[in-house]
Amino acid sequence: MSGRPRPTVFCNYAVTLDGKIAAADRSGAGFSSREDRRRMDAVRARADLIVAGAETVRRDDPPFHVRDAALVAAREAAGRSATPDLCVLSRGGRLDSGLKIFHQTRHRVLVATPAPFAAPPGVRAEAVRLPMADPPDIRRLLAELAARGYREILVEGGGRVNALFFEAGVVDEVYLTLCPVVLGGAAAPTPVDGAGLPDAFRARCVLRSVDRAGDELFLHYRVKRTPR
Repeated sequence: MSGRPRPTVFCNYAVTLDGKIAAADRSGAGFSSREDRRRMDAVRARADLIVAGAETVRRDDPPFHVRDAALVAAREAAGRSATPDLCVLSRGGRLDSGLKIFHQTRHRVLVATPAPFAAPPGVRAEAVRLPMADPPDIRRLLAELAARGYREILVEGGGRVNALFFEAGVVDEVYLTLCPVVLGGAAAPTPVDGAGLPDAFRARCVLRSVDRAGDELFLHYRVKRTPR
C-alpha cells in the first residue's frame, strides 16, 4: 500500500433475529431503537471516513454525520473535523443533485467510480471524484484513501458493499446490533450479500464485548487475520 499502513476498517449494522437488514421489498429497515442510533453515532464519531454504496444513498437518502454535540465537540477538541467525510461507491457515477449528501457543508463527499463524475449543479457540499477500478479493487481504493490521510474507515453498506470489503479481507472489526424482530423472506437483504465467501475467505471473529439494552444486544467483534 505504497508504504502507508492500511486504514483500519470497521462495519456497523443492525440485523433482525433472522439475519435481515430490511424486508424483501427493501422496506422496514427502521426496526432498531433510539439506543441503537445513539451507539451508531458513537461508532461514526470514531471514523475519519464513512463508506456507503450508491444504492443505499439513493434509496434511503440518509444523513451521514455525527449528531451528538458532545461527540462533535470531542472530535474538534482532538483536532479532527466535526463529522467524518463520506465516500460513495458508484459504478455509474450517477447521483441526483437533490440527495441530502450534496446539501450540507459538514463533510466532503468522495464519489469512487470508474465512470466520469462532476459535482451536480447547485450542491453545497464539496464533491470530488475518486477513481475506482471496475470491478472494484478494494485494496487499491484503501490505498487511495490512506494517501488522502484517512486512517479509520467505517463501512455502512449496504450488503453488496459490505461484501466487497469482506471479500477483500480488509474488515478488522464489526459492530452488530441484534434486534428482536423477524422479517423473513429468502430475497430479503442481509448485511453481507453477494455470491458468498469461499471457506478460505470467510471471516472468523472474536467477541470483544456484548451489552444489553432492553431486548437488543450490542456486539463488538474483532476479525481474526488469516493468511491469504
